[in-house]
Amino acid sequence: MKRIQLVLWSVAALQAMAVVACDDDSEQWAGDGLGGQGTGGQQGTGGQGPTAGFGGAGTGAGGGGGAMLPSEGTPPGSTNPMAPAPPVGSAPTHASASSQGTFTFQSYPSPPSDLHDYATIFHPDGPGPFGVVAIAAGWTEDPLDGWGKFLASHGFIAITYHPPDTADATTVRADQLMEALDIVVAEGAAGKPLAGRVDGTRLALLGHSLGGGGALWAAKLYGERLRANVSLTPCASEDCAFFPPVPPTFPEIEIPTLIMAADTDNFASADACGWPYYMSLTNATHRMYAEFAGSDHFVANDPGVNGTAGRYVLSWLQRYMNDDVRYEQFLVNDPMFSRFDATPL
Repeated sequence: MKRIQLVLWSVAALQAMAVVACDDDSEQWAGDGLGGQGTGGQQGTGGQGPTAGFGGAGTGAGGGGGAMLPSEGTPPGSTNPMAPAPPVGSAPTHASASSQGTFTFQSYPSPPSDLHDYATIFHPDGPGPFGVVAIAAGWTEDPLDGWGKFLASHGFIAITYHPPDTADATTVRADQLMEALDIVVAEGAAGKPLAGRVDGTRLALLGHSLGGGGALWAAKLYGERLRANVSLTPCASEDCAFFPPVPPTFPEIEIPTLIMAADTDNFASADACGWPYYMSLTNATHRMYAEFAGSDHFVANDPGVNGTAGRYVLSWLQRYMNDDVRYEQFLVNDPMFSRFDATPL
């Protein structure tokens, strides 16, 4: 077993750096949170599985680090110097990005809120700090817990929720998504369950159908707080499936935005919803559109069923939330897509 040891040293005006030990099967990294010094946790060996399903879970654990605090005025899509996210673990592969990740994770009920009936926070084991993804389901749908578990296994804190009215407006979903992020950030304060483990500078949204429309509206209205957005077969207006209106436009969105659609979607037609929304993203720093061939409205609802959707969503968030360029290799056209566009990657 190869081992490398970096000797603890100190220089005036610099903080001490932690000893880092590495072997063939795992990697560690050390870093300082704003609240104090903490050595990053050890990541386990990645599980392997088929493209469309989950592989076996690995492990991740370590000591505590300092809390990362929310930052105001971060340029959309840019790297926040307060929130470096060093690449963790082995280089990603097509299989590892399409299946369950190497972090073990836990979940617990979210604190109560007026904007949701109930919610669940999924968080990786280990010190973090981890970025946060708020996840909204569609019209009359149950929470998308499959996405919460998938993202937590890849080193993100995720929150899913059930709204009081599952047929509410997309702008209401936008407010719910932002409050969900605020709930998780608050859970990272001292004395809370996720103390020191939440990076409030790395926030993103994921939504399906009505929730995907809500994610677009949130990115339009509150984009200065966000790093990235993902909308799955989105509907951003009340009845875009049955009586196609003039679709809403989103030139105000500046953050990296991924839209995934389906070419036989009978609820939120790609031609009436997903594609026009994408074409209106004229000021997004990065945008991507991927339309599944021969697929319906629910094609991307569960990464455990559709590993291709999991790979693209994970790669988008890793690239633009965590600045991990290793995932760019997966953000290309795929044989499963009937229409694809990316401007620029």
